[in-house]
Amino acid sequence: MTDYFTDFLARLGGMLFFWDSLLSITALGCATLVAAGYLVFRRGVKRQTRMKAVFRGLFSRRIWRNRSTYMDLCYVVANSFVFTGLVLAAVLTSHGVYMVVHGALVAHMPLRPPSTLSPQVLGAILLFVAYMGYELGYWIDHFLSHKVPFLWEFHKVHHSATVLTPLTNWRVHPVDTILFLNILALVIGSLQALADYGLGSHVAADIADGKNIFLVVYFYLYGHLQHSHVWMPFTGWAGRVFCSPAHHQIHHSTNPAHFDRNFGSSLSLFDWLFGTLTVPGKKREVTCVGVDDDAHLQRFTTSLTHPFWHALRRLVPARQPVQHSSNP
Repeated sequence: MTDYFTDFLARLGGMLFFWDSLLSITALGCATLVAAGYLVFRRGVKRQTRMKAVFRGLFSRRIWRNRSTYMDLCYVVANSFVFTGLVLAAVLTSHGVYMVVHGALVAHMPLRPPSTLSPQVLGAILLFVAYMGYELGYWIDHFLSHKVPFLWEFHKVHHSATVLTPLTNWRVHPVDTILFLNILALVIGSLQALADYGLGSHVAADIADGKNIFLVVYFYLYGHLQHSHVWMPFTGWAGRVFCSPAHHQIHHSTNPAHFDRNFGSSLSLFDWLFGTLTVPGKKREVTCVGVDDDAHLQRFTTSLTHPFWHALRRLVPARQPVQHSSNP
C-alpha cells in the first residue's frame, strides 16, 4: 500500500511539475497568461482594464462550477492513473513501427548514400517530421472518429462536454485513446522511417511522443486554450496554417453548420488541404457546445459503459418493420 501511494505521488508530481508534461502547472500558467494578455489587448489600450474583470473572464463560475467540469476532472484522474496501463498494453509504439518500416526499406530498396548533414540537423529534420506526422495522425484519427458511426459512439464522450476548460482535453474514452495512439504510431513511425531512409541517415530516436518540442511550445502558448471559452481566432492566412482556440470551439459547436469541421490539433493545414476547414471570424460564432443525445454521457460510469452498447448497435443493421397485408 505504501509503494502504491509513493508511486501515485511520484506520478502526480511528474504530471504537475515536470516542465515537459502537457498538464504541468507551468504550461497551464503560461497559457493563462497568454489568455489574460489577449483579453487585455482585445479590450483596447484606451479602455482601463481591471484585473478583476480579466480574472472573472478567465475563471467564470458558470464554467468552473459546472457539472461538466467535474466530469472532466474525473476523466483527468481516470486517464492519468487508472487507464494508463490498460491503454499502453493495447497500442503500438512509433519506434517499433519505425524499425519495421525502416528495416523493410533497407532490405528491399537500394542503399542510400550516407548523409552529409550533421547529426544535429538530421535530428531537427526528423523531429519536425515527427511533429508533422503527429498532426497528420491526429487529423486522420479525428476524421475517422466523426465519420465512422462505431467510433463516433466512443468519441462522443469527448464532445459531450457542455462547457470547455483545459481539463476537457482529458475527457476521452479509453477506446478512443487506444485508436488515437495506434494511428499516431503508424503514421509517425512510417514517416520517420521514410525520412530517415531518404536522408541516408540512421539517427531517428523515439522522439515522436508527447514531449516533441513543437508540441510542448504549442501547449505552453495556447494549446490549453483550445478547450476554453476564450474566443481567440486566427484569421486570414494564419487561420489556414494554425488552429486557434476559436477553430476548435467551432469544432465543438452544436450549430449544424459547424459539424465535422476543423479536425486539426495545432495546425489547420490538413483541414485546408482536405476541405474540412472553417476559419473563424473575429466575433464569437459559437454559443453552445455539446451533443444532443448525451444523457448517458453526463455520468462518469455510464459514459464509460454505454458507448460499448451503442457502438455494437451501430454494427447491427436496423430491422425493417414487418409489413402486414391489408387484405382480410
